[in-house]
Amino acid sequence: MPTPRRVAPSPSRRARRLLLSASVVALFAAGIPSSAQATNVVIGSLGSYSVPVYGNSTAGDPTDLDITQSSNNTLTIDRGRTSDSAYGAKGNASGQESSQNTLTILDNGSAKNAYGGYSDGDATQNTVAIEDASVGSGGAPSADLIGGYSVSGNATHNSVSISDSPYITPVTSITATVIGGYSGSGAATDNSVTVSGGSFSKNVYGAFASAGTATNNRVEISGGSFDADIYGGQASNDATDNSVTINGGSFDADIYGGKASNDATGNSVTINGGSFDTSIYGGQASNDATGNSVTINGGTFEQAIFGGDSGSGAASNNTITISGGSIKGGILGGSGSSATNNTINILGGTLGTVGGPYPHPSWRASQRRNRGHFHRQRAQSARVGADRQQPG
Repeated sequence: MPTPRRVAPSPSRRARRLLLSASVVALFAAGIPSSAQATNVVIGSLGSYSVPVYGNSTAGDPTDLDITQSSNNTLTIDRGRTSDSAYGAKGNASGQESSQNTLTILDNGSAKNAYGGYSDGDATQNTVAIEDASVGSGGAPSADLIGGYSVSGNATHNSVSISDSPYITPVTSITATVIGGYSGSGAATDNSVTVSGGSFSKNVYGAFASAGTATNNRVEISGGSFDADIYGGQASNDATDNSVTINGGSFDADIYGGKASNDATGNSVTINGGSFDTSIYGGQASNDATGNSVTINGGTFEQAIFGGDSGSGAASNNTITISGGSIKGGILGGSGSSATNNTINILGGTLGTVGGPYPHPSWRASQRRNRGHFHRQRAQSARVGADRQQPG
């Protein structure tokens, strides 16, 4: 008997939809707008647009932007679609903030780009929720899925959540770059991305700070297929206390707790399960990498694991702790022009090379030729391998 495409909505989904319906003022159930307020907008199954749509639109038309209201707006695309961008709210005025806006795309809905809130000024507490839907459809080369986007201010407490139901086909498909919070010239702080399923072909960032710092951002993944890199936070300045936590999924690109053009400090990666044909970095920096960590409790790993990696500075006080999993690549506490006081703790698991050969991604071919399994006691005695100065 074939598996049905859809099942009866669960109580939680039914309750969510009833609550949403009660709050909707402008309903586009057939793609034809009503004439009420436009701070809460739903585009239904027959709604199809080739231009941007907005939560903060004028009454009766989701394509007509109302820049006077860039906070507390809601746009839901429920089986509808736009081949352009969807915004929970957009503020075009100089210095204008966007806050507490929500964009939801569900049940096979789609958009090329998706923003919870987009503004020239600060972007705060904006949200994008994707559920059994697609973003970046059409193979757009530069599509975005961003919780909060600030052109010249700070991005703070923005979030993206992405889920996929086994009972719905096609599965959630994301061909856009995913970012919890983006700042063009300020700081990105306390932003997040949460994923429980779907397929991803472009990078995922808890936050991206194009000119400032990225602090305390996070990515949490419990399932999905990933063909591009994952970052807790990336910054052109410092990346501090960002994190990635993974409980399952398949990964074919590198994973960074934090990555910085300046210093990376206190970033972390925790992995409890999944399959990884990738390198793992607690923190990576062009300058100093300090106090970063990787914790492995399970999973299979084909490539190298770094506690901290520095391009031209010092790697110090970084830590790798392994209590389970199968690791075939190199394990290196710290790598840099100088490397001191880095630590590898081996508590369990099946291990490859501890501390060498030098496991930089550009050395992967050599690394594969030198794979092997260390007996646990031998790995524990390899403390000297926790520090590795890069070859000159």
